[in-house]
Amino acid sequence: MHSKLIKTGEYGYNPFYRLTTYKDYVLVVALDYNKKEVDRRGFEFDNLENLEFYMEEETTCYYASKAREWVVSTKEWKDAL
Repeated sequence: MHSKLIKTGEYGYNPFYRLTTYKDYVLVVALDYNKKEVDRRGFEFDNLENLEFYMEEETTCYYASKAREWVVSTKEWKDAL
């Protein structure tokens, strides 16, 4: 299990997004300025395009591509192939 906190600031609906990889999926948790959970979504490794589309809707394409690149670089994603 790996985690990454993406700080989007004013470029997203929420200023923080925590990505956590598990054995076969990614959990994205949107956090407000007080780091309280606002939204929670899970995405399977088989279809990372949905993760990228969600992040593009919530933030910008820059943060969406950074999220996808990070997920692809994790050990869980490589083991799932």
